[in-house]
Amino acid sequence: MLEHTGQMPRAEVIEYFRSLFHGKLQRTHSYAWDGFVCAVADLPAPELLEDVRQAYADGFVDTTVADLEGIEHDANAPKPRRRDRQHLITDAIAEMEWWASFHPEDSWPKKLPKSEAPVLPSPPPAPDSDSDDVAAQPFVRESKIGRNDPCPCGSGKKYKKCCGKG
Repeated sequence: MLEHTGQMPRAEVIEYFRSLFHGKLQRTHSYAWDGFVCAVADLPAPELLEDVRQAYADGFVDTTVADLEGIEHDANAPKPRRRDRQHLITDAIAEMEWWASFHPEDSWPKKLPKSEAPVLPSPPPAPDSDSDDVAAQPFVRESKIGRNDPCPCGSGKKYKKCCGKG
């Protein structure tokens, strides 16, 4: 980003990246390596491809995040990709204000008009320890027992005087 916005010359970025490859970045797998090789490809920096290949060979990069073939293709591209979507963030609030988490009035669940019964989501399925082949059963809500209704246990007493005590 610093090179893209003209704040740092490309040669300085390349030298900084080289220093990361050669010891400044901890030599163990991390998300930093995943993002780092993507940054090399986005620059693009074909002169760093041997270092990128070594990082993959050493197991520092998660191939499900960035596959080596794609990184090599992008790093060898004649001109940078995706730069039109990149920009320097100078105002974090303005950058994120459209996120749903900052607009609770737009988030689920919405209040329904009083004339409609709310439709509740089904609870998540219970963990199935026996088999994954059994289809999950839909949640069926049983009707609520009123305090003055006969107790469902069959005693003949009102629910509040029998099983509903307490």
